[in-house]
Amino acid sequence: MNAFCKRLSMGLVVVFVASIFGCSSRLETMRQRLGMLSDPQLDAAIRRNITAIGGTDVWSGAVRIDGKAIATIYEADGSKSMIEQQHQIVSDETVAVSVVSDESGGKLWEQLDHDGVVKVFRAGAEETGVEDDKVELFGAKIKLFLQGQAMTGAASLLREGLDLHYAKLERQGGRLSHKVEITGRLLRRDDATGPVVDDLLVMWFNGESYLLEQLWLRYQKPHQPDEFGYMAAYVGDYETTPEGLTLPRRIDFVPSDQYQQFSQRYIITVEFQQLHATQEPPGK
Repeated sequence: MNAFCKRLSMGLVVVFVASIFGCSSRLETMRQRLGMLSDPQLDAAIRRNITAIGGTDVWSGAVRIDGKAIATIYEADGSKSMIEQQHQIVSDETVAVSVVSDESGGKLWEQLDHDGVVKVFRAGAEETGVEDDKVELFGAKIKLFLQGQAMTGAASLLREGLDLHYAKLERQGGRLSHKVEITGRLLRRDDATGPVVDDLLVMWFNGESYLLEQLWLRYQKPHQPDEFGYMAAYVGDYETTPEGLTLPRRIDFVPSDQYQQFSQRYIITVEFQQLHATQEPPGK
């Protein structure tokens, strides 16, 4: 065997070994973090949700979800419009979300990367460029974060820096739900001028299927740091993809308040027409 072939052979072995141990390492990390959930009710809710949406073997690796969707935008005056969208969600140690919307005036790109940085770009006949309004950017960050959480459920909660707490078994919409609270720095803030308060995320899992049904987020307003904002979402219409992941086909974003009351007024509804999931090789 010549020198080139030897180097190629060794390179393939290294990649193969790295792939095996990369997946194994992430799986072991997930199992270790599950083992640290000392509350039996919390442990059961988290484990059973992950099992219901595909299992630890799948979610311990980087999972990419691609989807085509129709989004309905609800205006304050009661009117609404529908647009086509392309979605991509990549769940690894953190979740990255990108959405491309085909609006009437052109395309809108929204991206939340693995580091929690949000970017918004418009390309159209009347307006082209990068969004720099901090309020608009933070609003996009909230929406993309909640969408990523809706698509990945409890699988994306097993990371450092988050405090998980089982609140109670309560009745929501006539059904029993397991209520889990998560506190931590869920939303990145690079331009905070004062003390940053931890975000609070609440998730309700169906009492029988353990699928995620509702989300509620409390966040510190970036432009008014002494005030909190609230956003919520309904999650439903689950389907199991050919790859074995059970994912929601519908997400309804609604306003909320400090009492976790969900408004009857919708902001955006995302309905997926197609969903496809793949497991990314380590390092991608």
